Amino acid sequence: ALWVGVGRSSDIQVLRAGAGILDSKEAAARAFGGRELTARLDLGVGSAAAEFWTTDLTHEYVTINAEYHT
Repeated sequence: ALWVGVGRSSDIQVLRAGAGILDSKEAAARAFGGRELTARLDLGVGSAAAEFWTTDLTHEYVTINAEYHT
């Protein structure tokens, strides 16, 4: 399962069992609309944790890759 948000209290689950579960573009905008966000991935196989930072979500990058959205 994958949750995205700006903190655990505002996380929105976006994947369950490998499938997208957002029911609208508005829900996606809430999940991914912040300047910064967190992503929490639960593979259901233990309690390991990791953290990483990325900066590759610039407006230009997202615009170019939005062409893949169906």
